[in-house]
Amino acid sequence: MKKKMHTRKKMDKKMDKKMKLKLAVVKENESEEKGF
Repeated sequence: MKKKMHTRKKMDKKMDKKMKLKLAVVKENESEEKGF
């Protein structure tokens, strides 16, 4: 059980990074659109 929880936390961290990257890209795209 503990091991499963640990891997889950690792997965969450990876997902967190992906989500943050996605958000950053979306924000960049939005600012670019406003600039045009």
